[in-house]
Amino acid sequence: MLNEMSVILEDLKNPNSEIRELALDKIGTLKPSNSLEIILPLLSDSEPGVRSTAACNLGEIQDSCAIPYLINLVKNDNDEEVRADALSALGEYQSSEILNCLIDEVNREKRSRRPRQEVARQLKHYNAEEAVDALITLLQDEDDYVKIPAVDSLLELNRPRLRQVWIDALDSENCYVSEIATKALANLGLLTPVKSIN
Repeated sequence: MLNEMSVILEDLKNPNSEIRELALDKIGTLKPSNSLEIILPLLSDSEPGVRSTAACNLGEIQDSCAIPYLINLVKNDNDEEVRADALSALGEYQSSEILNCLIDEVNREKRSRRPRQEVARQLKHYNAEEAVDALITLLQDEDDYVKIPAVDSLLELNRPRLRQVWIDALDSENCYVSEIATKALANLGLLTPVKSIN
């Protein structure tokens, strides 16, 4: 293992970004006790692919000390894929700081789909009214690939106050959203209104 680690540490300095990424993945697999301190410098790498791989492996090592670094990456990295991978890595953890980060992402101006998808998937783990409100916002997204994980998560957090949200969602052009709305209303024991046929 010592010999393997010395090779990995050398590879992390390699000018070829793909070799650096492979070395990061090996750290995420081996999980040496000093994984966090090995990975952290690569969060500032000039190559977005390396930063993404570093973020992913901070999720893999499941060290809660990684949380503030991942949140910082979500807030400040200019690359949307890096930010999305940092959000995905945060899915390995749960905390009030992460919930705040997820909600901030919902309120951020949308540049691409994947960060909002990641947020929509994770909010179901937070049984809090702020998470429900954020999911209601994501359900209004024009992108079906954001709406679908949002409606799935909202179903997990189903509660009576969502009655009108579900009734409105019955008219969604997305069949999956309207099916989930029907299921959610049934789970709440609320009769769905009969739609008039014009």
